[in-house]
Amino acid sequence: MNIKENNDFIFKQFIDLAKSLALILGNQHEVIVHNFSDLQKSVVFVSGNLTNREIGSSITEFLLKKIRRGETKENIENLKLKMKNGLILRSSTIFIHNENGDTIGSLGININLTNIIEMNSILNSYLINENDEEHEEKLMGTINDIFEKIIKKHIKDFEKPVSHMSREEKTRIIKKLDHAGVFLVKGGIERIAYELNISRYTVYNYLNSVENNADI
Repeated sequence: MNIKENNDFIFKQFIDLAKSLALILGNQHEVIVHNFSDLQKSVVFVSGNLTNREIGSSITEFLLKKIRRGETKENIENLKLKMKNGLILRSSTIFIHNENGDTIGSLGININLTNIIEMNSILNSYLINENDEEHEEKLMGTINDIFEKIIKKHIKDFEKPVSHMSREEKTRIIKKLDHAGVFLVKGGIERIAYELNISRYTVYNYLNSVENNADI
């Protein structure tokens, strides 16, 4: 097999690979194969239409510079490109070498990131806000579950059992529970009386103390 036949065989393999990649990558891609033997008509395969090239199109300025400088031993990976038409691409190039080590062409893969970047920007506008404050919220459960979570949280803040709490401490708990809206729900008085081991009448008295003394 002479050099031309060998090169043709190599290009056939890469074009077959390019066709398979095109099927996998979908419609937001471009896969392109260049044959460097004729730089004026180097494109021998193209799938996709991100850069408006077709079979018979010329080499790019970028690849021409790489060839001229002899910078074709290492592949080009994940290069970000901004096109004149506004598209933003992620581009990789695999240089094709023959059995003598000569660079005879390239396989290029371009992925359109434009819609992804725009969508990411939209998502970030909803998700990121410098004034955001995170709140833990349990969206499922019964009203008893909610009562238990709120009441036990405020009791736990005092780091002592209810039986050892003073009147002032229980009054402070009731104030916090009042601010949490527990008394707006039917059964709130009874549940708090049970958890604090006091009577309903005492809860009402403590509530009156809270209302009459905002500094408690």
